[in-house]
Amino acid sequence: MSNSYTTPPTLADPSRTTAGLTLRTTELSRLGDLQNYAFAVGGCGDVLNQYWDEEVFEIPQNSGANLDACRWYIARPSNSHNELKVRLSAHTISAGSTFIVSVTFDTTGNKYSSPATAITDTARFQSGFVEATITVSGAETDTEVLFNLGVQAANPGYVELAFIEARWSPLSSPLSAGSFSQGSDTFIPQGVSRLGADLPLTARFGVETLANLTTLRKRGRMLFAWSGSLNARSGNNPAQGLGIFDPQVMFSNVALYGGMNQIDGLEVKVFINVVNYSAGSVIDIFGHRLSITSAGWNEYSLKLRLEEITLSDDFNLSMYRVGLDDSPNNASLLLSINNKINTSPLYISGLSIIGV
Repeated sequence: MSNSYTTPPTLADPSRTTAGLTLRTTELSRLGDLQNYAFAVGGCGDVLNQYWDEEVFEIPQNSGANLDACRWYIARPSNSHNELKVRLSAHTISAGSTFIVSVTFDTTGNKYSSPATAITDTARFQSGFVEATITVSGAETDTEVLFNLGVQAANPGYVELAFIEARWSPLSSPLSAGSFSQGSDTFIPQGVSRLGADLPLTARFGVETLANLTTLRKRGRMLFAWSGSLNARSGNNPAQGLGIFDPQVMFSNVALYGGMNQIDGLEVKVFINVVNYSAGSVIDIFGHRLSITSAGWNEYSLKLRLEEITLSDDFNLSMYRVGLDDSPNNASLLLSINNKINTSPLYISGLSIIGV
């Protein structure tokens, strides 16, 4: 009764699962395999990917301590996905520079960090990237976590960042016996060998399959993630907050499904990091006007309200443009020549959007 899966999964023949045809054990076994694969591997693509041009983001020397560079909220596939692989491309002027990445869980307040990882390149893209691993050792239930990048630049000199990428490691096959959790929802892995045997099919398989589909529909996927710089070298001026023209160029074209509004729990999560909070401020995002209620991270759960874009016809999917709305209200809120950061205005230093 191994709860195994194949990579890539072998899909069931849809013509064999229609009324009037004999339901072969082959299709049942493949349906079980696909469920196990979707739980173990689904959502383990990039949850973070941000790039900086040459000579844009430099971290000053700070021997003895890490300086926070950026923060994002990222999706976590399930309560059992506990290994996050992070790749950073950066170079250092002096030997001895390191970086540490961490994730923090809001519910428990627990923070898990990678070991300090050496930055060895002395020129941009010299060897590509270095990899660090975060291991979540506690029983955590959050499916959205705060991710932080910290850098310690050796003296003298600085560290220049090029890109960062992160993804959760898939669960290995076979999945362990018993149930799994995805937030507060439950997933029951399927015994592929049992489904492939020529034995009576229990009603339990159908009940568990429908429940598993409901759980998997709620799995978060990153639609958009951006962080401004938190600590840059003097004279080096990477973007600290979103500017007036960013809504025109900084967005994602993604597939979402109109039916999500009819199913409880299928929402889009928006996380906005606010600096210099001012009461009464609002921001337009994802077709909603949202009230900003505090400094730091503001969280919202939204229903789908956007109009589809013309790419829907090209992909034969419901496609939407996701990011800050290009609206007059946002134009007055975002950084610009009339809203300079040195005048201490309210500004957005981080934005993450997680869909399903």
